[in-house]
Amino acid sequence: MLYKLNVRYLIVVGTLLLMAPFSFAQTYRLEMLSHSKPTNLRGLSVVDNQTLWTCGSEGYVGKSTDGGKTWEWVNPITYEKSDFRDVHAFSKDTAIIMAAGTPAYILRTTDGGITWAETFKSDDKRVFLDAIDFWNDKRGICIGDWLNNTPYNLETNDKGATWTLQEYDKGDFDDANLTYFAASGTCFRTYISDGDTGFLAISSYENEAVLLAFDEMSRGGFDIDVYEIPYKINEPSEGAFSLCVDLENEIIWVVGGDYAKPNVGYSAYYDSDEDEFKVPLSQVNGYRSCVEVFEYSGVNIAIACGPNGADVSASDVDKANWVTISQLPLNTVKKARKGNVVFLCGKQGTIYKLLVE
Repeated sequence: MLYKLNVRYLIVVGTLLLMAPFSFAQTYRLEMLSHSKPTNLRGLSVVDNQTLWTCGSEGYVGKSTDGGKTWEWVNPITYEKSDFRDVHAFSKDTAIIMAAGTPAYILRTTDGGITWAETFKSDDKRVFLDAIDFWNDKRGICIGDWLNNTPYNLETNDKGATWTLQEYDKGDFDDANLTYFAASGTCFRTYISDGDTGFLAISSYENEAVLLAFDEMSRGGFDIDVYEIPYKINEPSEGAFSLCVDLENEIIWVVGGDYAKPNVGYSAYYDSDEDEFKVPLSQVNGYRSCVEVFEYSGVNIAIACGPNGADVSASDVDKANWVTISQLPLNTVKKARKGNVVFLCGKQGTIYKLLVE
């Protein structure tokens, strides 16, 4: 069943057919870069192959400017107990971090993490921020769980220096009060396609996983399409947790599962020919909190990770097949925006670099 809030179309589409499994000739290895901090790292932003930032619980923020060989760690003053769930870095000097929970914070640094400015705060216990993403170097969005049947989305046009709550017509949303998972900062992704802009988010509606396509209208504001994902949600700990878009192959990947049962995982893809999500022949090997796509030797590879390991699959309609490459506890995986190096982070301050051989 396809739920419609406002009838529009999905800008980024995928065509994926069920074909014979693909066997990887290359091998994958995770190189440990850091493991010394008492924090659960969920936020990860990779500017280029050398510059990356991470953040996590107990107010920890880390930065590396040499590809993860050495790290600078800080605890922003007065925010030492905050749970920073996401980070977006623009350079070695400028980055913003987001704290979930109460109070909800967004902080910004322009001097490499030495000082931090509070650019958003909410003491409302109903406000729960989930993730941040940007369309370009100035305009971005931070999404939170819905309030009063309305999306709670903050927008910035100045690199996170100021934030404005987007306005929506409450009457368009019936009784939908949706929540997201702040597990890896990837429960939504912004997109620009053929001049159109918007963002895709995953949530649950009436015990079913759904993808929300927020399509920016020329007259201002967003229309929303809701696409059903074939996943029945029976427990609060279940759902779709992460998505990514492979623009080259026009595929939308979705992963999730049950975080209370690490061995229970889920993945799906969007089939544009039939205008619906489908489940692949082989599933991920456990609950996965993040999915990303990177290129290796001219082939796009999808990688998904979670608390019991990581899987990879060719991001290709003819060769899709999840293969487990690690059993390390992980939360988040990100590719360099200006490069192709892949990094991962997880519990106990662990950070890894993906090596493909």
